[in-house]
Amino acid sequence: MADEFDAIEPAARDVTVGGQTFRLAPITIERLPAFARALRPLMPAVTDLAGIDEAAAPEYVADLLLELVEENGELLIEAVAAAVASNREEIPAMRARVAKLDPADFVLLALPVVKVNADFFARRLLPALAQVRAEAKTLANPGATPTPSRA
Repeated sequence: MADEFDAIEPAARDVTVGGQTFRLAPITIERLPAFARALRPLMPAVTDLAGIDEAAAPEYVADLLLELVEENGELLIEAVAAAVASNREEIPAMRARVAKLDPADFVLLALPVVKVNADFFARRLLPALAQVRAEAKTLANPGATPTPSRA
């Protein structure tokens, strides 16, 4: 039954690649600016990667990853580093650790980072932003109450 609650707040877990262990957890607000700056240009490709399941053709996955690395490799390294750092001050050191991984190990780290944070954004952040938006509309127009068509 613990998995049922992981959909609400995924548990942090360790991912070991290339002989190194990285802590994988949803992004915190402290690291969100660095993560978002790096991730924004990558969103179309990251969305595709987040939707990949185990049944996907390896050639398809490889093509997506190679295109992403070719066009935005430094940004991807930065996003992964921000995601696995424990705080903002640790991001530069984590960038150095992540950048030294071999490509296969980097992929083994990047995919779960993308999946954990895509789930977090979809299940937690977007609904919270929608709620704040609805409340802001109510504050801007005190006589109105939000309705499903206006929220």
